[in-house]
Amino acid sequence: SELHAAMGLAVLERLDEEFSHRAQLSETYREILRSDNSVSVHPLQNFMPSYTYFSLLFSCENGNTRRNRVHESLKKNGFGSRKYFNPLCSEVDCFANAKRANLDVAKWVVDRVLCLPLHKFIHPEDAATIAQIVLES
Repeated sequence: SELHAAMGLAVLERLDEEFSHRAQLSETYREILRSDNSVSVHPLQNFMPSYTYFSLLFSCENGNTRRNRVHESLKKNGFGSRKYFNPLCSEVDCFANAKRANLDVAKWVVDRVLCLPLHKFIHPEDAATIAQIVLES
């Protein structure tokens, strides 16, 4: 839309700065969370990241419980996070009568994904605190 185009033009000159900031936050998260084998972070190989999201996959047996615990701990400490891809698109009312496929893997993943904040209002010190909350929750 024209509104989206105007917004894009307004922030275009700051795009490199925002991209660099998000890359720095992402590296802080990666460095600290590297020690937790129950959390998977998408590897940065063979592509140029957009740094739109920083998603975690809690791949441990109790991944859903842990993801929810981390989400609540972050909220309690004043940080937002997002249970991304939740609910699964096939679970939305408008698709209630749609033909369903076996979505066991998608259901498993959607219950275990959490996106950490990745924007200009999060400082590197905040990212370190956020990552520490993830480790301790």
